[in-house]
Amino acid sequence: MIPPGTGTSALDAAIANHFPGVAPGIAFPVGDVKPFAGVRIFRDPQCRFWFYMTYGISDLVEKMGNHPALSGRGYEFTMRVPFEAEAPVWVAPFLGELTRILKPKGTSLCDSEPVLLGRPLTTMEPTRLDAVFFTADIQLGHGIDTPNGYVSFLQVVGIDAIEAAVLSFTPGTTLPLLRKLGPGNPFFMTILDRKSVLPQTQ
Repeated sequence: MIPPGTGTSALDAAIANHFPGVAPGIAFPVGDVKPFAGVRIFRDPQCRFWFYMTYGISDLVEKMGNHPALSGRGYEFTMRVPFEAEAPVWVAPFLGELTRILKPKGTSLCDSEPVLLGRPLTTMEPTRLDAVFFTADIQLGHGIDTPNGYVSFLQVVGIDAIEAAVLSFTPGTTLPLLRKLGPGNPFFMTILDRKSVLPQTQ
C-alpha cells in the first residue's frame, strides 16, 4: 500500500500535469524487507511509453530521514519503457532490486553515476543491457520541494557495460551519451533490444 501523506500528495501533484486523467496502475515490491511502498505506473496519453515512479524512497507521510534538507534518501526513481498493450511487469521488480543495491549509498547517489549490475536488466525478455545511469527526469525535471524535504526525480536509463565504462572513465560524457540516445527516443526510454550507441569496432 502506498500510504496517504504530504509526501505522497506532493509526488502525485508533480505527476498530474503530465498524465491528466490517467488512472495509475500500482505494483508492489516483493520480499520481507520492502525497498519502498510501491510503484505507480502511468500510460502516456499519446501511447508513446509506460511511465513508472517509485513511492517511498523519500518520506511519504512525515519526515523520517536524518538529512535536514532532504526527504528520506532525497530521491525517487522514474523509468520509461516503450508502449505496448500491457505495462511490462519486469520494471517494478527491477526498480526494487536497484533500490536495495543502492541503499548503502544513502543520500549520496549522483545523477550521472553508472551502476553495473553484472547481469541483464531482466531475464523476462532478451536484452544486452546490464547497467544503468541516472539523469534528471525528462518531464518532471530535477525535483520538487515537499513538506518533508527535497525530492529529486532520477530517471533510470538502461545501458550496457561498455557504455557504462565510458561514462565512468571519460569525464563529460553524460550529455553526449544522452544526445546519442535521444534521436528517435526523446523521452530516454529503456529499450531492451536497442543497439549500442557507441561506434562499433571491426
